[in-house]
Amino acid sequence: MKNGLLAVLALIWFVLLANSSFPQSLSVVDIARRESKGRFKFFLSDLLDPSEAQEFTRAVKEAQGKVEKYWGKTFDGTFRVEVSPRHRISMALIPAWRGERGKMWFPVHRAKRNLSMK
Repeated sequence: MKNGLLAVLALIWFVLLANSSFPQSLSVVDIARRESKGRFKFFLSDLLDPSEAQEFTRAVKEAQGKVEKYWGKTFDGTFRVEVSPRHRISMALIPAWRGERGKMWFPVHRAKRNLSMK
């Protein structure tokens, strides 16, 4: 009985040890890198949880797709999407007016709140 229990505990320990060498989840930086392809560059605050970062990048891409479906592709450049605590309000039109087309700023609290409304 003791040998069987020891064998089970040893097996559990071995499985846990083997799995610990692999990342359990992606960090926010990893998600930003992975999602920054094609027309998007994401710069995400580590104040977001990884699940929030993943949902935010998905929502931005989905919204951009809906806009292009409605109006057509009116912008060929890269979308630079930044979520940061240093931004107090969301902005896209003011950077475009300043000549920085495609730049979008979101404060962390706005990104979190919009995700929690779903």
